[in-house]
Amino acid sequence: MKRLCYILVLFTMLLGTSVYAEEKSKPLWGFIDSVGFDWGYYKDEWFPTDFVKSDECANTVNRFSIRAESSKILPWEKWIVGMELGYSMHKADELPDGCYSSSHDAGFREYNINLIVKRKMFDNLFYFGGLAGVGYWYQRDNGMHNLGDSHVLGSWGALVGKDWHIYKTWSFRTEVRATHTSDPFESDMGKNYIGWVAGITKNF
Repeated sequence: MKRLCYILVLFTMLLGTSVYAEEKSKPLWGFIDSVGFDWGYYKDEWFPTDFVKSDECANTVNRFSIRAESSKILPWEKWIVGMELGYSMHKADELPDGCYSSSHDAGFREYNINLIVKRKMFDNLFYFGGLAGVGYWYQRDNGMHNLGDSHVLGSWGALVGKDWHIYKTWSFRTEVRATHTSDPFESDMGKNYIGWVAGITKNF
């Protein structure tokens, strides 16, 4: 948690340097168009089919992340490339009809990095895209079933969202994601989630 606080402080300092910038300022470092802070909440129970859910536990993820995005990396005008660094808290609560004992409550922590590619649609009415990333998990308790032992997690999925302009160069982000997470080095069933993301963006 201390590391997360340090990251948030550094991010706040970065944004603070641009609070008094003009509305049409130059991109940060020549190619970064925006930076932001997001909070995401994910649940496997939100999937519409039982095929990708856990039979024993209701799995949830709370994720905090910082991101940077650029429209100048790819040669197409409406395509955006982004990178996000996240800290996640995974939790598994036993379902009443699960095969584990009633005391089964498990979880772990994760640091992750995601690459995002997305496209603006219909004059920036909304955007859609995909993500892929890798993470390092630690502090696993009570065995956390269906998770490999390599301490590495791979993630991929799809997303759709919108940036809502709120004031000058600031906007509010809403997004929905469908993701799969599993150990890329060991055979495990992995986790599947539907989640929503809310965040604040500073545009340069």
